[in-house]
Amino acid sequence: MKHEDGRFPCGYNGWKNKETWLVHLWLTNDPGTYEAAREAALQGPESLKTLVEERVLPEEASLAADLLSTALAWVDWEEVAGALAEE
Repeated sequence: MKHEDGRFPCGYNGWKNKETWLVHLWLTNDPGTYEAAREAALQGPESLKTLVEERVLPEEASLAADLLSTALAWVDWEEVAGALAEE
């Protein structure tokens, strides 16, 4: 069954959705990024979200920026922050 917006509600690789899984994957793929993400996660999900947005969102408006913002809106920041804080 799909949500009204056409997205499937099921998880992805044990995570809430693919967007959440991808953010965690990329944050844990590089030691420097991992350390910054872990520090932000220990401050809370909103700090982690801010860190990611500051690092990846383009400053200028564009189709790519809008698409990326939309994808990041689907991320379960509490789930990612919780996983990073436990590591």
